[in-house]
Amino acid sequence: MCAIHGLTWPSKDGIKKMISLSKHRGPDYNHYKIFDEISLGHNLLSIMDSPANSIQPFCYENISLVFNGEIYNYNDLKTENNLTCKSNTDTEVLIKGIKKNGLDFLKNVDGMFALGLYNHQAKTVTLARDVNGAKPLYYTFINNNLAFSSEIKSLLALGLERRVDSLGFKLFFKQGYVPGPRTIYKSIYKL
Repeated sequence: MCAIHGLTWPSKDGIKKMISLSKHRGPDYNHYKIFDEISLGHNLLSIMDSPANSIQPFCYENISLVFNGEIYNYNDLKTENNLTCKSNTDTEVLIKGIKKNGLDFLKNVDGMFALGLYNHQAKTVTLARDVNGAKPLYYTFINNNLAFSSEIKSLLALGLERRVDSLGFKLFFKQGYVPGPRTIYKSIYKL
């Protein structure tokens, strides 16, 4: 299942708290990295390769990636794009494919995923999900800084006020779910 987390500010305590609250999503390994301006974390459920080869954030040249999901056609993408990989992980194919082809690479990905990508040089964060939205990705803003996670409770742990979004609440009871970009909470959004 895995879980991804990110803060656009350096916070060891914040990212560790987010990972801890999502440990049920990834029992194989939990890891984080604090960069100059960003904190990225990951809970790993290792399926395709050993946990040692699957540790995230996955860094390649000037980009870092946290990824939750499965890319079904990763071997085809590796061959078609002439990517040299050291592991047998879809994560490595994903980051190297994005590095080589830009974000348009995601148009060729067949799978279910949510990801956070940090470009160290451009100082940008990109969040993306598959077109069906199979993997959850929530985000909020705290003091004009972005925070994101696979789990709402990890965002709430950052000190957000738990205010119910009245329209989200009504939609839940009418439809049985809250359609994006809303959630049941006023300040938390679904990608």
